[in-house]
Amino acid sequence: ACIYFSPYWGLLPVVGGVILGIGAGIFWAAQSSLMMLYATPNSRGSFIACFWIIFNLGGVAGGLLQFGLNYHNEGKGANAVSYFTFIAIMILGALAAPCLLAQPSSVVREDGTKVVFKCAEAPAEEIRAALLSIGDPFVQRNLLFFLASNWFYTYNFSGFNGHQFNMRTRGLNSALFWGAQMLAAWLFGKLLDARLPPVTRARRGMGLVVYFLVASLGLAIWNNSRSTCNHGHGWDKGMPCRLDYLHDFPEVGVPMVINVLLGASDAVYQNFALWLMSMAAAGDARK
Repeated sequence: ACIYFSPYWGLLPVVGGVILGIGAGIFWAAQSSLMMLYATPNSRGSFIACFWIIFNLGGVAGGLLQFGLNYHNEGKGANAVSYFTFIAIMILGALAAPCLLAQPSSVVREDGTKVVFKCAEAPAEEIRAALLSIGDPFVQRNLLFFLASNWFYTYNFSGFNGHQFNMRTRGLNSALFWGAQMLAAWLFGKLLDARLPPVTRARRGMGLVVYFLVASLGLAIWNNSRSTCNHGHGWDKGMPCRLDYLHDFPEVGVPMVINVLLGASDAVYQNFALWLMSMAAAGDARK
């Protein structure tokens, strides 16, 4: 809504971004704690993958909605129907969530143990505990890894997808991006739950993270160097392209496949980070 009304009030996108970021941080912290707490030591990878698949179903649906609602849109931005359709879906989801979620106290793990939650302290104490967690040796060793986990989203969405394709193809790419995440998370979860020592699983997981990042980002840079759009100069922030999945086939096929690889690499990276945190927490709700 803030983006839609931004031509009238220029600060609305900034305000909306701040509100969205705060809400997303609280929401993701809560759902991640549930996901890690419900799993047993031998099912953490599968639980994280299951969560990631459900989590990204919304992204697939959103991409398909953008694709369908803007199929004949030749402009640079989504139409008004897109904005208000997404708002309506989010409101319905927020209203339905309390009715569909199980009470944590009623959840029993697959090994028969019950989930135990500690009562939350005052907000100030919770914030203080979160800040003190930076001093934890595990957090300090993985700080750069966690810090980098969301940096490539700007390149993926605003750059690679946003400046290389037209509106309807962006929507299709978005659905493919999140769909690739679902498949990659499912396969990677099986690796993380393999009957191997945790150190071996961690090393193999880290190896796949590095491989997917180098492969996907390397191919993305290579693709722009060989692109024929903008008279062979490729896309840039000030020189966007408008590739279409239908009219520019087969040229458009390579960057669309790379977009799928970017989605898969994101899933592997994020799932590995969540698995590391889950292993370190070891079922402790406070951690």
